Formats: sequence, structure tokens, C-alpha cells
Amino acid sequence: MPNIINYYEELKISKSLDVNEINQELSKLERTWRRRELVSPDKSAKIIALIIEAREVFRTDATRHNYDQLLQGEKPNQDSKAASDQLQMEKYKNDTLSFFYSKQYDLSLITINKALSLMTELNIEDSAILSLAANVYRHNGDVPMALDYINRAIIADTKDPMSYFIKAAILGDSGNVVQKRNNLKISIDIADKNYLPIKKEILGVYARSLYFEYPQDKIRAEQYAREASKLGETWGNAHDVLNAVKQAIETAERQRENEARQKAEQEQRERERQAQLEKKAQEEKRRQEEAKRQKAKEIEKNRKLDQAERMCHVAGIMYIAVFVVTTVLLCILAQKEIDRSLFAWFYVISSFATYTFYRYARALNGGNDNILHPVEDAASVFSVVCELCMLPASFGYALLGPKGSMELFEPIMILGIIIVAIDTIVCWQIGKKHRQSF
Repeated sequence: MPNIINYYEELKISKSLDVNEINQELSKLERTWRRRELVSPDKSAKIIALIIEAREVFRTDATRHNYDQLLQGEKPNQDSKAASDQLQMEKYKNDTLSFFYSKQYDLSLITINKALSLMTELNIEDSAILSLAANVYRHNGDVPMALDYINRAIIADTKDPMSYFIKAAILGDSGNVVQKRNNLKISIDIADKNYLPIKKEILGVYARSLYFEYPQDKIRAEQYAREASKLGETWGNAHDVLNAVKQAIETAERQRENEARQKAEQEQRERERQAQLEKKAQEEKRRQEEAKRQKAKEIEKNRKLDQAERMCHVAGIMYIAVFVVTTVLLCILAQKEIDRSLFAWFYVISSFATYTFYRYARALNGGNDNILHPVEDAASVFSVVCELCMLPASFGYALLGPKGSMELFEPIMILGIIIVAIDTIVCWQIGKKHRQSF
């Protein structure tokens, strides 16, 4: 008879505990020895392997009952061969578990097939062996056989949450996420009533599927992960989901901060752009206004220059005309018996009035921004020369008459007339040049 491991003694579990209480004790032991793995790796590995085997043995009341009978060497209503086959089948199952958890899936496939053969000979449907067979075939890549065995296990024991859990894993491998989740939900519901210790792990797996697989439901995934973590989930699925949720929140927060910062920077750039546009608009407005003022000023300047130039022309012509006409009249009247001093004074007053009007016109023209001062100075010089030459000649004609003084004053008079003409022409040319320089 093969040796049967007494898990009660090896793991110090009381036989008075029910299945749920035994599984709670197994969970406590597993957490304890996993913390000791760094200190006592060999012993911890041995104890943890016993705990994993014990979980299968104490998975349901039915599996525990079969184990207790085998442990006592009893098998009611069976002959000795059947009892021996039962013990051998249990040994193959334990060997399969050992190979499976050490990831020797090819060896676990051999031992589970031997267990299945004995189960067929005994004409029984052991849900624990069928579930184990499904898991072994799944890890060996034979999905159809895995589905067949797990369905048989569920039919044999519809209240075993691990069977639905294994079926969910098989369906997940084949890409059927919806059916996977349906079986996980059934497993959670069953474990909630009959097998509480495994519930926390199934909750973690369910949360992971909801969060990382499509179609996603991240809100429910977070809820299930928090529930699993609260119950003390040890497989790490709930931890992964909660970490992903935390990272997603931090990422979203950083993204919101970046968007807010980018929006603020964009608004600042837009304000600066608007300020530059307004500044350019104001500068353009000032430039246009300045251009208008300059244009108006130029127009007014040109108007005044035109007016002054016309006055200069008139004054120059009048100046020449007065000198010529007055001199001719004096020469004619000097032959007659008339008071010559009257004509002399008339000539002096006329010359003075004409010269004053001419100087006023020159000053008006030259006073426009002081541009024509050279013209005014030239006019002053020529006018003085003109007076010095013309007045003596005119007084000579007026007072002495042409007979006694003709030879003396006629050249001077002619020179005066020439100087007046030169003065007018030169002043007009100088004014024209200054006007063109504007």
C-alpha cells in the first residue's frame, strides 16, 4: 500500500476543523513560510509544497472525506483491489501535483493519465483529478482535452470554485475573454459561500482581467482589486491592478498639469502677440498721423513759398519800373521850366516806397524757416549799390538839368539801371535754386 502523507500531522492541523477553517489555516501557514524563504529556503520549499498538496486534498468536503478514508485505510463497500486502486490513484494525483508545481508538465501529464486510467477502472468521476487533468493538459497546450476534463469536473462537483477558475484560465488561453469572466464570476459566487480562502485569489484574477484585457472595465476592476487586497490576496494580481490604477491617476494628473501649463503658455503667447499687434498698430497710426502732419506742413510751406515768390516777382518788376519811369520822367521834365526839386523829392519817396515793398517781399520769402536768408542778403547789397548809383544821377538831372551835368551823370545813371536789372535777375535765380532744394 503506498504511503499516504498525513497532512494533519505534517502541518499541525486539527481534524476538528471544517474545510473552510482548514483552508484559512493553510493560508496563514503559506504566508508565514513565504516570509521565511530567505532564511530557510529548503525547509520553506518543502512546507509550501505540502501546503499546495493539502489545498487539493481539503478543497471540498468530498475530497476531504476521500482523503480521511484513505488515511485510515478504509474504503466502505469496496473490495481490497478497489481500495488499493484508490490509494494508487491518490498517489498518482499527488505525484502529478508535485511535478506540476515544479513546472515539469511533461511528467505531470504521464502521472495524471495513470490516475485517470485508475479512475476509469473504478468507474468514478473524481472532480479533483479531473480538474487537475484539465490544468495539466492546458499547460501542455492541449486546449480541447483541457476543456473536456474541466467540464467533466464541473459536472461531477458543481460547487467546486476551482473547477470554474481553471475553466476560466483555459478559455482565456483561447482568447474567449467574455466566457473567461463569466466562469470567474461563477467561481467567486461559489467561493463566497463554500470556499472563502480561494475567493481573494479569484477576485484578484478577475480584477486583472477586467483591467488589462478587452473589453475593459477599469472601474469594476479597481473595486474587485481593492476587495481582494482587503482579504489578503497573495498572487499579486490585485497589487498589479492597484499599481496600474495609481500610475494611471498620476499620469492623468501629470497630463492635466501639462495641458494646463501648455494652455497658460499658449495664452501668454497670444497675449504677447496681441500686444505686439497693438503696438505695431499704434506705431503705424502715429506714423500715418506724422506723415499727414508733414504733408500738411509741406503743403503750407509750398503755398507760402509760392505766395512769397509771386510777391518777389511783383516787387522786383515794380522796383525796376519805378526807377525807369521816374528817371525817364525826370529827364523829360528837366527841360521844362518846373521846380526840379519837387521831382527830386518825388523820385526819392517813390524809390524808398518801392524799395521798402521789395524788402518786405524778400523778408517774407526768406522768413519761411530762414531758408532764403542768402537771397535777402544779396538783395540788400545790390539795393544799396543801386541807391548809391541812381540817386546822385537822378538828383543831378533834377537839380541841374541835362545840359550842365549830362556828361558827368549819364554814365552813373546807366550803371545804376544795369545794377538794378542784375540785382533782380540774380535774386530771382538764387530764390529759384533754394526753392528746388526743398
